[in-house]
Amino acid sequence: MFNAEQNARNNRKGDVDRVYFVNFSPELKVIIREAQYLDKIGKDVPQTIINIALQENNYIHHVDKLEQLLREYKVAISDLKDVEKDLLQQQIKEMNIYMDKGCENHNWFSLSIREYIKD
Repeated sequence: MFNAEQNARNNRKGDVDRVYFVNFSPELKVIIREAQYLDKIGKDVPQTIINIALQENNYIHHVDKLEQLLREYKVAISDLKDVEKDLLQQQIKEMNIYMDKGCENHNWFSLSIREYIKD
């Protein structure tokens, strides 16, 4: 995940109005697919690329789950009125701290993405 508004802490509502998105490039899906086809026709493909291609289903699953998590987050935050955001500011801040862990501590090769999504 990626926090598109790292400077959100400076606005009036503090950590309330953050924007997150999953930073899985669609081009990576194309590269994985091309590597699979090249391997099938017997072309030399570096082992690293083959290993990544073998994880395609895991990547797609993680992207789907992270996007679902972010949709739920956005709905929960966007449905709040300003007065509710003010009242829930501490809880929202705690939730954003957890969301930031996804931005800072995980990449597509992290072994703990599944645990992060579960939590």
